[in-house]
Amino acid sequence: MMNKNKFKMMIPIIVAIIVFSGFIIYALINTGTKTPLTCEQFDTIVNDLGYETINTTNEYNDFGDAFISSRRIDSDDFRFEYFEFNDSSSATSLYSGIYTEIIGKRSLHDIEYSDYYKNYRHYALESNGKYYSIIYVGNTATYAECDAEHKNKVLDILTEMDYRPDKK
Repeated sequence: MMNKNKFKMMIPIIVAIIVFSGFIIYALINTGTKTPLTCEQFDTIVNDLGYETINTTNEYNDFGDAFISSRRIDSDDFRFEYFEFNDSSSATSLYSGIYTEIIGKRSLHDIEYSDYYKNYRHYALESNGKYYSIIYVGNTATYAECDAEHKNKVLDILTEMDYRPDKK
């Protein structure tokens, strides 16, 4: 039989185990996958937001057999491109190439953001008055660039697409 003093000493350990278990469960629940969109789904979302899309598939024929389709949003305020592949390795390869270009734009006093889990990775940089964002979700990739003052327009599109990391 356990005496009261030993039981009182174990209470903080039990509480710590419960709290730690709660963090683990939250992390497991919060790291699900995102659903990749087809270019047609992307068109619908963007059109519903009042933007026009341009089919840019022919501009990227050199992407190879894994490339399916691409779109660009027609806007004077920002550049936003969307790419769909038939495999995730092509999307991650495009992400890596653009990521390398973006980090070359870093300078002092930048704001950087990075997030990833399962089938998703996002990197964003705000530097010298410009905002850059690269994301891949499964077999798709997005790239956006704009003046920092228009960043929220890009973030609104990503939110509607469910591609924004802080809006799971």
